[in-house]
Amino acid sequence: MHAKRRKLRAGLKANYAAQTIVSELDESMPRNLDYLLAVNTLTSFLLLQIKKPTEAREFIRIAERIALRLLDVNDPTLSE
Repeated sequence: MHAKRRKLRAGLKANYAAQTIVSELDESMPRNLDYLLAVNTLTSFLLLQIKKPTEAREFIRIAERIALRLLDVNDPTLSE
């Protein structure tokens, strides 16, 4: 929504709040990988939009690891 309205910094603030929530979750409980993938992908997109590719790259790498975990969970034969 923020990206469509070109309010990229407001979008980044909202994503920062989402990242904070995730970081405060009890790590003894499994985290929702779909949520983590969405937050990290959107964060990287917003960072790219404001010309911060170095910062975006970190979130892209995190999203990549989450996507691979999702693939392993949904189809264990893909990791063979």
